[in-house]
Amino acid sequence: MSDIKEYRERYDDARSSWADWRSRAQEDMRFSNPANPQQWSDDVLRARGRNRPALVFDQTNQYIAQVVNDARQNKPGIDVLPGDNDASDEAAEFYGGLIRQIEYVSRAQIAYDTGIENACRIGLGFILVVPEVVDWKLNEQEIRIKQVVDSLAATLDPDSIEPDGQDAEVGWLETTLSESQFKRRWPKAKAESYRGDSWFGDSGIRVCQQFEKIYKRQNKIVIADGSEYTEDEYWDKAQRDGVVAPVHSTYMASTPKVKWRWLSGCEVLEETDYFAPWIGLVPIYGNVAWLDGKRQVCGMTRRMMDGQRAYNYERSAYIESVALSPKAPWVAPAEAIAKYQDRWEASNRENAAVLPYEHLDSSGNPLPPPTRNAPPAIGSAYAENAAMALNDIQASLGMYKSSLGQNSNAKSGVAINKLQTEGDTATFHYIDNLSRSIEQVGRICVAGAPILLDRQKTQRILGIDGKPKSAVIRPDLPTAHAYEGDMMQVNPSMGLYDVRVKTGPSYTTQRQEVADRLAQITQGNPQLGAAVAPLLFTMSDMPEADKVSRIALALLPPEVQAAYEEDDKKPQIPPQLMAEMQQLQQQNQQLIAMLEKAGHDVDELTAKNESSYNEQVIKAYEAETKRIQALNSGMSPEAVQALVMQTLQQALNSPPPDPMPPGEIPIEQEPAYAGFFSPEQGEFPPAMDATGANPGLG
Repeated sequence: MSDIKEYRERYDDARSSWADWRSRAQEDMRFSNPANPQQWSDDVLRARGRNRPALVFDQTNQYIAQVVNDARQNKPGIDVLPGDNDASDEAAEFYGGLIRQIEYVSRAQIAYDTGIENACRIGLGFILVVPEVVDWKLNEQEIRIKQVVDSLAATLDPDSIEPDGQDAEVGWLETTLSESQFKRRWPKAKAESYRGDSWFGDSGIRVCQQFEKIYKRQNKIVIADGSEYTEDEYWDKAQRDGVVAPVHSTYMASTPKVKWRWLSGCEVLEETDYFAPWIGLVPIYGNVAWLDGKRQVCGMTRRMMDGQRAYNYERSAYIESVALSPKAPWVAPAEAIAKYQDRWEASNRENAAVLPYEHLDSSGNPLPPPTRNAPPAIGSAYAENAAMALNDIQASLGMYKSSLGQNSNAKSGVAINKLQTEGDTATFHYIDNLSRSIEQVGRICVAGAPILLDRQKTQRILGIDGKPKSAVIRPDLPTAHAYEGDMMQVNPSMGLYDVRVKTGPSYTTQRQEVADRLAQITQGNPQLGAAVAPLLFTMSDMPEADKVSRIALALLPPEVQAAYEEDDKKPQIPPQLMAEMQQLQQQNQQLIAMLEKAGHDVDELTAKNESSYNEQVIKAYEAETKRIQALNSGMSPEAVQALVMQTLQQALNSPPPDPMPPGEIPIEQEPAYAGFFSPEQGEFPPAMDATGANPGLG
């Protein structure tokens, strides 16, 4: 493992790059905090003093909630598509069901909602995708999608520019643990505090998850049929097949691998290989702009700040003016109200029906009745300025009264829907960014399936209607999928798959909308209404809906019942054709067995022939040697030479020996490195080293 100092230095550099955003994000979070919005700056509060009101009339959270709840109602759904010839549509449907199962078990909707809410408030949210052990005996792991509550605890590679973070090389997520939690998980680790703004806090021990992408450079060989191999795989194949496959092309590939570590302030606590070629920390951006080569990120709160401050100021000033305005006093002769002094003093606190007074003085002269002066007028400028500030808030977001469901000048339903659509369009980039991030989550899940589903087992999946299904994982299957009866079998390591996201109402919402539409269509046609009644009951969420649907179906004419039954019936193979197919299958198995036996017999005969041929050659040489030795005793050197020449001439005229048995590769047939990089040739070619060409992982 690398030194912890190297990880810390890289972490500190990344935090420095995000320092401006972190400072703004903290201010945005305090400003829009639903529990205690702090929307007056400290300088303004000190200048106003304690006796002047500084009230908060928060408008920010209703706009944030509007965007977040729109995303909740239109949940993005992950769709998987085949990516190459080895993949299949059925296996792609399995992956889609597997991802829905992962989302259901993980309660991924919480992670998505938390992520987009942070993106709306402070400009950046995150989703965490990690494996989790579900069976400790078998060390069986499953993918889990988890929420990142505090976006300020996450730090992404500052060099990443993709909106879904798929190009990020590194990412960190900090977590605070109590000392007892830390010791239970890592009993032998040192719980030493890191001094400074880093992974340790005063209230506990701060640890950090790190995802780091590492590249392995290696030569790739492409043969004539398009298959790709590493050098070791290529020569293993040649030795296995007995034939060196012709090389079509070679290239230098950089294969990514992600390391997943748990770090403390002084050491690496855990380290393992992550199951996907991307880091498990997926960002969700809000508003993004680039200035002087540096990314500027903000959410909805930052854009509403000035308008919200102006609104708070005008409302506080209006209330202050009303509170400080003098009460309208009564004007009356003292003799007129002396007898009823208490009742007149309480007239500003109580709503008295009658206020009596003495209309004559002691001499019997009439006294003027009490009169009341008009209160001072409160200026209308406060209300006008407050309305302007409120309009500024709405204009900064492009969301006006109609977007929030308030009354507007539009009268028709079409006009109202159009205004609401315009408001949704102004903030649609938040939902679109969420869809991109969820699409990246789907890629990570698909990439992890071959790694985590590496043994035969029954895997639960969810259909698009939310109903549970099952499939058998078969890593030894020669195709992407197969069927054994009605049960689908899948090989996760076969084929490549692409991921896309569909944004819209959930399946339940769509079903309810279709049911409402059918009910409207059938209002004027009782006959059609009776015909589609079983379908409407099935789509409803009321208890015993299936039973009511069957009863309604039983009351319909036979021809309508037949239309329903056609969808439920599966195409059946005729018994005669099924018997013929089984017979052909048995014959095929017999032929395969006969071919295997014939191949075995050929190998045995070849071995026997080779052995017999070798014995004959040895005997012939022995006989020739004995003959020459016998003749040599009475022959002259010239005669011996002539005999040798005769023997050589016979050998040259004899037929060639049998070809080399299969399985042996002549040394002269092995190309040095088939035209690609050889260690003896020195460094990599400059073009390869510069580009690091990598076709990707699909």
